[in-house]
Amino acid sequence: MDDLDPKVKSSLNKLLIEVSKEKNSYVSQKNSSKIQMWVALAMINSKIDALNERISKSINVKNLKKSLKKL
Repeated sequence: MDDLDPKVKSSLNKLLIEVSKEKNSYVSQKNSSKIQMWVALAMINSKIDALNERISKSINVKNLKKSLKKL
């Protein structure tokens, strides 16, 4: 992990901290490492969904402003 780009390493460490907060949901399972990866993927997907929602709202606001200017 020492060879990672510092930004990537920082991002990975933040994700690992977030995933470790859900440790109770996967630690006692037979395939805990796979479940841990799925938890990480779900967290990343949740962040992507939140960003997409913010972008969509931003686009809607811009379109509304354009429409109001035309009036």
